[in-house]
Amino acid sequence: MLEIVKKALRISHNELDSEIEDLIASCKAEMLIKGIKTYQDKDPLIRQAIIVYCKSEFGLSNTDSEKYRMSFDSLVISLALCGEYSV
Repeated sequence: MLEIVKKALRISHNELDSEIEDLIASCKAEMLIKGIKTYQDKDPLIRQAIIVYCKSEFGLSNTDSEKYRMSFDSLVISLALCGEYSV
């Protein structure tokens, strides 16, 4: 998942890997809190949720942060209501 998120963030070096891994873990924890009980990293909707979460939280001068956070919140609500992910 790390390499997928790094590519989405347009990062090709390894200096920020620890920070990105923390964001991925935070995203998974937040999805669990919001009712997503079962998921796989290979699931395209889960991947998208993790990517937009990381895009919303990464960087200090992120002008698109709110847009990505809204996208994450909307996707997680949809997944939680779906039933397949909230088992």
